Amino acid sequence: AQVWLAGGVGITPFLSYVRNMDAPKEKITLYYSARNKEEAVHLDLFESVASKYDNFNFVFTESDKEGFLSIEDLDLSNHPHVFMCGPLPMAKAFKNQLKHSKAHRSLTYEAFSFTGTLVEDGIGALKRLKAKAKV
Repeated sequence: AQVWLAGGVGITPFLSYVRNMDAPKEKITLYYSARNKEEAVHLDLFESVASKYDNFNFVFTESDKEGFLSIEDLDLSNHPHVFMCGPLPMAKAFKNQLKHSKAHRSLTYEAFSFTGTLVEDGIGALKRLKAKAKV
């Protein structure tokens, strides 16, 4: 089984897969959260695919109305592989929640930040160089 988690524009890699998907051989549940329906994309496509395939379930939430998704919102009963793509705070929160849960098989994720993780990586590298220079 697989659980897919998408936050905002993190739906993009899942959209690509769903557009070219044949009937899934294992159960897939896609959880997609956006601030509201106006910011969400391709809801009709995901709903159509869910109605077409028994092994594909689609759950959409509006964080402005329902709050952020948490591990309690996920169906982890089949010990799934979790795939996640979304904003850095979402990825960190789920990574921490899943770390303390033994319900999932494994986690693969992509996190992004509009402030740029490259900048953060660069700052970290400079701090490490500075620390080494003091030794």
